[in-house]
Amino acid sequence: MPRVSLNWVGKTVGNGRYRIEERLGEGGMGTVYRAIDLSTGKVVALKTPRIALLEDPSFFKRFQREMKALLQLHHPHIVPLLDVGEHNKIPFLVMPFLSGGNLRQRWENRRASGVADLFPWLEQVASALDYLHARNVIHRDVKPDNVLFDEQGTAYLTDLGAVKVQEGSDVQAQTKLTQTGTALGTPPYMATELIFGNPYDGRVDQYAL
Repeated sequence: MPRVSLNWVGKTVGNGRYRIEERLGEGGMGTVYRAIDLSTGKVVALKTPRIALLEDPSFFKRFQREMKALLQLHHPHIVPLLDVGEHNKIPFLVMPFLSGGNLRQRWENRRASGVADLFPWLEQVASALDYLHARNVIHRDVKPDNVLFDEQGTAYLTDLGAVKVQEGSDVQAQTKLTQTGTALGTPPYMATELIFGNPYDGRVDQYAL
């Protein structure tokens, strides 16, 4: 993979469909842009890989896993995948643009400053995790940055790049997978099972929440 700049602001990608308007910031595995879907006129979020990850062979497997996971998941509080594509051999994901910021930003702006403010989004994100866990999927990176809001204050879980699909109830197989891989997640929100590579289940997401 050649070394290329991932500053896509001002570019049109996806066979001329998406015009990149603004760089919004960094996600768990990539850069997120605000773009215009020229076929519909709607504002969307477009996610590209971080440049440092492009030469990592394991990254593409994780990026593909995120795409496959998003395509299969349909829940009112999980950010859906609208489209996938590539530009100059670099893959990207297209998702709805949520203008309400993330949980960390809302806390910093004191829009969620009391215990009562926890309950609406907490129930919504918990229902998204219940949905994932019922399908033997573990998020593994639940944190304030990965809880997004729309204009109405509805919460959505995002960034499924670290998801793990459990292989039934075979704890031995699960242990083997976690010990041979690299720990994924954000340390302040990681359960000790994830940090030390021990067997785990959906309760690590509950711990993070």
